[in-house]
Amino acid sequence: MAQINIPTAREMVRNYAESKNGGVTYSVIFPAEEIQSILDTTHPAKATHVRLYFGLETPESDQPTIILVGVKRDVNQYKDLTGLVVDFAMPCPPNNCWDITSPIQSD
Repeated sequence: MAQINIPTAREMVRNYAESKNGGVTYSVIFPAEEIQSILDTTHPAKATHVRLYFGLETPESDQPTIILVGVKRDVNQYKDLTGLVVDFAMPCPPNNCWDITSPIQSD
């Protein structure tokens, strides 16, 4: 995992938007307190990472969502901690959460 710069992020977002997967949802927003709750998970162990699963609410849905779950690194593998699983993602669009002033979303 590495930090990336804004032009790289912008290019990656544009690549997604122009791909066969793009066009329905470009981003999702999670409340910060939900992410913090996952990091604070202590059952069955303390979370060291957060895993993002991609999903659809129904097989017929074209609206993707992301499910977050706390993860603990255990030697050479990452194990899901099922004490708290979160899907409070607000997809953008259709919700009014697109930021036209974002340097990642605009040129």
